[in-house]
Amino acid sequence: MKKINYPLISNTIGKLEISSAIKTIKTLNLSYGKKVKEFEKKFSSMHKKKYGIFVNSGSSANMVMLKALSILYNFPKNSEVLVPVLSWSTTYSPIYYSNLKPVFVDIDIDNLNIDCNQIEQKITKKTKVLFAVNLLGNPNKFEILKKICKKYNLHLLEDNCESLFAEYKNKKTGTFGIASSFSFFFSHHINTIEGGMIITDNKKLADLCISIRSHGWDRDSIVKKFNKNNLRNYFAFSNPGFNLRPTEINATIGLEQIKKLKYFIKQRRLNGKYFIKKFKDNKYFSIQNEIGKSSFFGLALTLKNGVKNKHNNFFKFLKKHGIECRPIASGNILRHPVAKFYTTSKKENFKNADYIHKYSLMFGNSHVNLRKNIDFLKKKIDQFFIN
Repeated sequence: MKKINYPLISNTIGKLEISSAIKTIKTLNLSYGKKVKEFEKKFSSMHKKKYGIFVNSGSSANMVMLKALSILYNFPKNSEVLVPVLSWSTTYSPIYYSNLKPVFVDIDIDNLNIDCNQIEQKITKKTKVLFAVNLLGNPNKFEILKKICKKYNLHLLEDNCESLFAEYKNKKTGTFGIASSFSFFFSHHINTIEGGMIITDNKKLADLCISIRSHGWDRDSIVKKFNKNNLRNYFAFSNPGFNLRPTEINATIGLEQIKKLKYFIKQRRLNGKYFIKKFKDNKYFSIQNEIGKSSFFGLALTLKNGVKNKHNNFFKFLKKHGIECRPIASGNILRHPVAKFYTTSKKENFKNADYIHKYSLMFGNSHVNLRKNIDFLKKKIDQFFIN
């Protein structure tokens, strides 16, 4: 097996998480329960939000909060959701499954988030939601996004799955919209094996999210109070729902992980700043322009025009030297076969996202010191272009 000199991800689970998980398993209370509720409360409080809804993945978090929003405000079928064309695939799937229409906006080539200058031209009478994605730990320009939403009466949602504890003007990302999503998958800032979270201050929206998470029934409702001695009330279903609940084991691990979160973020930022120092003003690559205070989910390099023809050989070279990398999220989602479900138009031009799709790579970041790994990457890159 080839030696990995620069890994994409590092494991954050240690002895405390393992021992806590074993204790939880021994209780035999393993499905949704007290630990989940405790984790929800602590996580939402960290963001100064009233409600947290823990689900089985960040993808499910996107699905539940968008479906809940569409029910709460009774969006007509094919209402439009503005969304950047560069993100992970499950930013878009919930739009499709909620019978809404994604309207794609190109990205800013420098910061990789939605291009604020192109949003207004995509707004129509059918537009209901602006779904902002904070990509690779980098905040959006929320001052601008909030003004646009206010001007056109749009709901702002945040896909914050890659940007836990990032900040814009001293405020955490995930707190700007009516609701936001987080992911706790293995490669993310904290790890609950699988898991995701929705946070919001909107009581009715939170209530719908809870219902949709658990089959669409009302028994865990915040707003409505049911007589649990009445069998029919206890098994009343008000919404089309799923079973997207997490387990007590996921929550137990999450409770240990958030104790370490400030350290994790501190080290990720140190790695990110060192990466910037090494590659800023590089003649072969551009780097992601930091907006606000990134939490550096990943570290991106984009080949410049003069060397973009080397991208295939460059990837092979990195692989040969044990440097793991991957595309930026899904790249331009409309360059994948799934595009046929989202749009019938083949004429739209997304030049920035297309460039990132072809010529950008993401390198790993984590809670461990990566100076030696970044130095190794820089050394090998110099070798590649010199030769």
